[in-house]
Amino acid sequence: SDHTAFRNQIAAFSKNYQVILVDLAGHGRSPMPEGRLSAEVFAKGVEKVVRRVKGQGSGVKNTLIGWSMGGRVALKFYELYKELVGALVLVATTPHYLLSDDYPWGMPKVYFESLKRRLRQDPQKGLNYFRDLVFAKEMQPKDIRAVFLSKNATRLETLFEAFDALEFEDLRSIPPTVEVPT
Repeated sequence: SDHTAFRNQIAAFSKNYQVILVDLAGHGRSPMPEGRLSAEVFAKGVEKVVRRVKGQGSGVKNTLIGWSMGGRVALKFYELYKELVGALVLVATTPHYLLSDDYPWGMPKVYFESLKRRLRQDPQKGLNYFRDLVFAKEMQPKDIRAVFLSKNATRLETLFEAFDALEFEDLRSIPPTVEVPT
């Protein structure tokens, strides 16, 4: 999704903090970058925004808040730009997306493949399937398009590229190195 995923928190956070909302590359109003999407590509885009808004050498430490893939981006951002991070808030974030012999907390590959297949066949039904996997029944948005595909948020090609990153990227080496409040 895009920066609007946190729209309900902006007023509360803005009382005490400067809030910078970022549309990751290929999401919302951000253009699709050249090459393949990855947590590193997303993190480098966030770094450009942070440095532009905060100034190159401001020395200000940032609290990064990331939900799901945004949390993966926050982890990668921390790895690349520790000097800019004062704290991490990771919501529903996993450093390795798929279940494996050495990672029992991931999504079974059969669900992941089914999700990709459903999205290709019928994007709306695929997104509804994703909603059913991710959100508790009482918390499910009525229209998943409002969360993921509204106002040019995530385009389908971006979604498939992001899935490739989820499937193949393994960020498990980063959490043990985190030395800021989480």
